[in-house]
Amino acid sequence: MEISKVEIYTGDLKKLKAFYLETLGFSVIKQDREKFSVRAGTSELMFIQKSGNPFYHFAFNIPARYFHTAKEWVRSKVELNRENGEDEVYFRAFDADSFYFEDPCGNIIEFIGRSGNKSEFGNSFSADQLLNISEINLTTDQVLKAAEELKKEGILGEEKTIHPQELNFVGDGEAFILLGPPARTWYFSTHQAEIHPVAIEVNQTKRVELDSSGDILIKNINGY
Repeated sequence: MEISKVEIYTGDLKKLKAFYLETLGFSVIKQDREKFSVRAGTSELMFIQKSGNPFYHFAFNIPARYFHTAKEWVRSKVELNRENGEDEVYFRAFDADSFYFEDPCGNIIEFIGRSGNKSEFGNSFSADQLLNISEINLTTDQVLKAAEELKKEGILGEEKTIHPQELNFVGDGEAFILLGPPARTWYFSTHQAEIHPVAIEVNQTKRVELDSSGDILIKNINGY
């Protein structure tokens, strides 16, 4: 699966703009008074101004051989999150290493290096070396209903079993929608998942939208 674009919301656009553009050095795609978006490899991440304090979990794929270089690069700019005293983790199920940190609005960011990804860029690391968006959460108290809608549109396979009280990985390859209920604690974080609106463009054919009530709507893109 490919996640080509994600739209999420923030209560402090100015603070996030400074963090992503100045602290981390992301390349801006578009910006105005109400929103801005940055390039993450082949994906686009957009932040939109909204009242309140919405936050999300999202992950970026990085080349596996740059995992430690990327980790040191991020550590030079922001404190890394820790879990059980560790600031990184190996996921056997995905054969991948991850580390986590947060932006000024509490978004939980993960950099994940999957062993199968052997992209080469040189000897240093920057935001320009992110490959794409790997994960974005879809938090709703209607997990099974959302799963049925995703299944109808071919985003969720028929054989996939969904557990309504757990975090479910919807997708394949190097990109996943994290479908789960509110009030579960995010890994490498003290934040509990909350329902906040999000839009996810998948495979450049489908747009998955979640509203602030947890209802899901899926639209076709470009006539698909």
